[in-house]
Amino acid sequence: FAHHHNLHTRTPSRCNQYDAVTGLDTAVSAPRSAMDMSGLGLSQEHKAAELAVRVACFFVTGLSRCASFLHSLFGDVAFEALIASVLFGSSGFLYFWSKSKGPLKKGIARLLAVGFIVLGLAVSVLDGDGSHNPVGYQVLSPSDPIPSMPPLLREGEGLKTDGPWFKDRDGRVLLLRGVNLAGTAKIPTVPDGSTYINDPAFWTDHRNVSFVGRPFPLEEADEHLSRLRAWGLTFLRFLVTWEAVEHAGPGLYDMEYVEYLVAVVRKAHEYGIVVFIDPHQDVWSRWTGGDGCPGWVMEKVGFNLTALEASGAAVTHQAHGDPLPKMIWGSNNWRLATATMFTLFFAGDEYAPKTMIDGKPVQQFLQDTYISAMMVIANAMKDEPNVVGFDTLNEPNHGWVGRKHLASCTDGLAFRWGWNFSPWDQIRVGSGYGPEGGLPVDLYNPPFVFQRTDVINPERVSAWRSDGPGCVWRQNGVWDVDEATGEAILLKPAHLWLDESVKGNYVDAFVVPFWRKFETSLRATMTNQPAGSPAIVFAEPPIDFSDPSSHPIPTMGVEGNDRSGPPLTNYVYAPHWYEIVILLTKSFRSWIGLGEYEWDWTLSRFTGLPKPLGVVGPLLGRQACIGGYAATVKHLRHVGDSMDDGRGVPTLIGETGIPFDLDGKKGFRTNDLSTHVTALDNVMQAMDYALVSFTLWNYTPQNTNERGDLWNDEDLSLYSTDQKDPNSDDPIYNGGRALAAAVRPYARKISGVPLAMHFDVDSRVFTFTYETGLNPDAPTELFVPQYQYPEGLTVIFKKNLPMELFAFRSIRNRPSRHLRLFVLISNFMNH
Repeated sequence: FAHHHNLHTRTPSRCNQYDAVTGLDTAVSAPRSAMDMSGLGLSQEHKAAELAVRVACFFVTGLSRCASFLHSLFGDVAFEALIASVLFGSSGFLYFWSKSKGPLKKGIARLLAVGFIVLGLAVSVLDGDGSHNPVGYQVLSPSDPIPSMPPLLREGEGLKTDGPWFKDRDGRVLLLRGVNLAGTAKIPTVPDGSTYINDPAFWTDHRNVSFVGRPFPLEEADEHLSRLRAWGLTFLRFLVTWEAVEHAGPGLYDMEYVEYLVAVVRKAHEYGIVVFIDPHQDVWSRWTGGDGCPGWVMEKVGFNLTALEASGAAVTHQAHGDPLPKMIWGSNNWRLATATMFTLFFAGDEYAPKTMIDGKPVQQFLQDTYISAMMVIANAMKDEPNVVGFDTLNEPNHGWVGRKHLASCTDGLAFRWGWNFSPWDQIRVGSGYGPEGGLPVDLYNPPFVFQRTDVINPERVSAWRSDGPGCVWRQNGVWDVDEATGEAILLKPAHLWLDESVKGNYVDAFVVPFWRKFETSLRATMTNQPAGSPAIVFAEPPIDFSDPSSHPIPTMGVEGNDRSGPPLTNYVYAPHWYEIVILLTKSFRSWIGLGEYEWDWTLSRFTGLPKPLGVVGPLLGRQACIGGYAATVKHLRHVGDSMDDGRGVPTLIGETGIPFDLDGKKGFRTNDLSTHVTALDNVMQAMDYALVSFTLWNYTPQNTNERGDLWNDEDLSLYSTDQKDPNSDDPIYNGGRALAAAVRPYARKISGVPLAMHFDVDSRVFTFTYETGLNPDAPTELFVPQYQYPEGLTVIFKKNLPMELFAFRSIRNRPSRHLRLFVLISNFMNH
């Protein structure tokens, strides 16, 4: 208004006059004599009009911001109610403010106050679900037939990728939701591999084990798979380990275990569940504090498994005993044994060219042996219609590649965590050349929090086999022993430095070639996939502990951005994301977190620069936490969207979730998991906002409150035997944890492009917005769980151009468990 009438001009010679009859703006001249040239150069009438315009503009422009602020404080209250509240509050403010003003200002203010009241009343009529102007209305009670969820993939149908989306054969976008099955797949059934058990055979008889029965005995398959299907988690990340397949020795594959895996996959197919295989590892092997690699492989490299703990090369739950410091197993990533193995696996040709195994360069030996073992499983699965592909390798890391100086404790690490000593100290101490009496090392746990000082390797034990070539780093000239003093000396402190200006980033230089090698073997093995849907490669990036917020975009070996290279076929970017504060501290406060900031620090809309990604910091307030988590996940999705020379590939978050042993297992003692519902809901909301597919970590059938997932005192399972009520005959939800957050509505097949999705746990309101497609034979499918709406629901159909609205909602006086679901369908085809 002010702009069109030039009221912001001090002495205008022309102004626009609105013709109330024609509805047009007409330009007329305004002689200067008609203006009051004193003061602001405006007459009293103009000053009054300007004041009215300024006040109106102030409230109108601030209305949405005020409502958004209230929305962040109070959560998912109906947006219309918040706007009405702002309007009513503004009218009250104007009324009381005008009492001390002159007649003119008082009149204008009260006129505006009345206007705000009228607007508030009008807005308050809108109840947020568009119950006005309904074009259809239906009540569904529990007795009404509601279609059961069809299989994720139909007979003969493959899963394919198209740019940043998964799609079915009808071109519908698929948002995949599932779970990792299972946490105990990392450890053998015979003998019991639970990490709190320190069995002497663990160290010496590692070839005679069996993983048959992981994740569960076949006779229990129906119980667990029917539960996951009812929970809507129909896309499984199915864990296997290299050790489980090839524990007995080179080329000696456990075919009984492979046949068992096939039997489980076929059971999953009966329940319409789709599977991709996850070759799992954590910090390389069970003897280095995690799981994955067979023991004999480390012996081939030269490690003495029985000496790893004593030499300081690794820390294990078995040798350390209870209580194990929270999540301390992860600090093995930069200990001697794990860091060495990952450096050799990805970059041995570059940094350890003198190390040979069975006549092969160590990198070639490790990668070829690992891929061959995984292809044994792939060959067994090639005819299974619900197996769509393989992850490349769970949570790989850089090893020590990129360390500028091997004698630095902090170089290459963004934080102090675990026992804090440099790679060089680990090399010399782990080789038995540490100081007499051992090396004093500070322990930090959680990160940055000093706990104590421990002495490492006082007995000067060597981590290397006496009958082997010894330390691979000495073999490659990184260090040697001074003949005169008998002390270890560092010869090449910058040996593992990665000059990115020469070699490019770590992912492109070392990980992408491994992905391509794995892809070639996988596609040559799984040849029976449906036409147009070759086996999917779920490419998992490494963890960069020097900068966890850094997510470089893999070039996949194609130079430039001209899209001249062949497009990637059925590739998926599959990173992991956890809220790191909750995960490492096992403590949750809804009002504080750590994540990326949603707002723009560089004011890119003013500078023209692109908004930066990866600006990480503390988040205060629950809504800020959820927004920060969503921004972090969107950053990961941005990497997938940018791959393949900008064509994009789908992003699937392979792991996310929360620990259930929060705050010293308080929830188990009080039988109150409401805190866990809030914590998991924060994670799920972030996934919804980012519109990514994901598989939660995890579902462990053997979980107990005392021992969690039976591995390194982790407890992240959505199911526990200790949460089962013995008096309940419910086979589906009994034993579930935080299901109010985990079992939620979502759009699983979208005939169009998804734009936004959100579910409120308290009100049980689900909203979904998407751009509609044009295929009437391929409807959009929503998963609506009975768990959330056991009393039935009311369905309202509406139409409001240019938007079409399809809504499920509850009548206000119905029980709170009724569904109040909005699905906004943006019909952009009309534009």
